[in-house]
Amino acid sequence: MRTRMLRRGVAALLLTGTLPLLPAFGDERGGGTADKLREERVPEGSSALRSADEPAAVSWQPMPGLALSGADFAQGVSALYAGRVGASTIVAGGANFPETPAAEGGAKRFYDVIHLLRDDGGRHAGWIRAGSLPEPAAYGASYSLPEELIVAGGANASGPLRSVYSLRPHGGRVTVRRSADLPFAVEQGAAAMAGGVLYLAGGLADGKPSRAVLACDTGRGDRSWRVVAEMPEPFVQPVAAVCEGRLYVWGGFDPERRTAADYGYRCDLATGRWERIEGLPDGGTMTGTAAAMSADGTLYVAGGVDREIFTGGLRCDASQQREYLSRPAAAYRFRRSVWRFDPRTERWSGIGESERSARAGAALVATEEGLLLAGGETRPGIRTSDVWFLKFE
Repeated sequence: MRTRMLRRGVAALLLTGTLPLLPAFGDERGGGTADKLREERVPEGSSALRSADEPAAVSWQPMPGLALSGADFAQGVSALYAGRVGASTIVAGGANFPETPAAEGGAKRFYDVIHLLRDDGGRHAGWIRAGSLPEPAAYGASYSLPEELIVAGGANASGPLRSVYSLRPHGGRVTVRRSADLPFAVEQGAAAMAGGVLYLAGGLADGKPSRAVLACDTGRGDRSWRVVAEMPEPFVQPVAAVCEGRLYVWGGFDPERRTAADYGYRCDLATGRWERIEGLPDGGTMTGTAAAMSADGTLYVAGGVDREIFTGGLRCDASQQREYLSRPAAAYRFRRSVWRFDPRTERWSGIGESERSARAGAALVATEEGLLLAGGETRPGIRTSDVWFLKFE
């Protein structure tokens, strides 16, 4: 039991990320106009799925940081719930180590605060405190519906969670209503939706690596959940997408085998048949990435851990854990790249790379104008409150 908990402890720190501290709001040090995004080079023949080579015209814009909820929260949090409802961007919950660093055995703190970012005539007006979750929580899944943000599962100081909530913005407040619980507690899973059916894939189920895919018909009054498929292998912190009867799930890692995947699986939901597929064209893992689905069905992923470094961390024993968690930020090689995936064509394209996206466990929200990247880790256990907007030109 002790060995299992140690492995999970290292993994939980790494999942939420690591990286050099990003510039503060309004500070262009470490990257301004000189730090332009450049297209990720794609190794030839590296992916069974197609990769596009057209560059994307984008720019990074600093935004007000998440620092409204006391000094502890202002240190930054990771593993937020986040999404877009109408003209409102919602972020909720999160976790950090506000007192003693994780490398020194510090206690993790979870938060219940809900923040709201409202657009004012197409311009971001800033964050406001808009309510509270019924309990502190982080590490769950979230997905945006037209009128609400669904947050499912997660964990807090008491353990993993089965709870599911509907968050609805109205004016400057967010109301919270409890929905049907998950059949078992799920943390660090991935959500995807198609045809009104919300899927929750992988993660830790009651503390163990899970192969289960849960589904909920959001059009039904009871919104009950059931297991509809089993993945070929468990993925913790996967990324998922659904399109035209196909469910995509990319790894992710397995804390028991101490491996991080650079591939995924595609499931034909009509037949239940799974097929292994390649992952990101540059060979990276999706572990620790921030992911979001746009209104047109495009999947975006940003940041995450380096597969080689992260795998080494998973394989640390108790005597090596502190040294691993205390390395310089640059030693973790957090991923700088931002990618998009069109499930209709199964085509990946590189948007670019920047130090701003080199974090793990961040929240990513797709808007009509671009992507909002909030929070996350800049190295194991060290969070950031920085928020950046990646604007599509």
